[in-house]
Amino acid sequence: MTPKEKAEELVDRHITLFKHYDANPKLNIGLNKYFKKCALIAVDEMMLVLPFTDTNSTLNEYAIHLHKYLEQVKHEIEKL
Repeated sequence: MTPKEKAEELVDRHITLFKHYDANPKLNIGLNKYFKKCALIAVDEMMLVLPFTDTNSTLNEYAIHLHKYLEQVKHEIEKL
């Protein structure tokens, strides 16, 4: 996927999410929850690009640490 395609995908995901809540008052969960969903999308995207290499490398240890950190961030977002 090109950078342009990824940018368009991310924008489209947020637009689709907003339209979903805007068009369905019964499903409208409020702006706070809408922005929480946006934040979760961002965290998921960060997790997708974490580098994973062989298990003996320092980079892999850092990636594992960062993955655990981002999981905690997601948990905290969900608690908001």
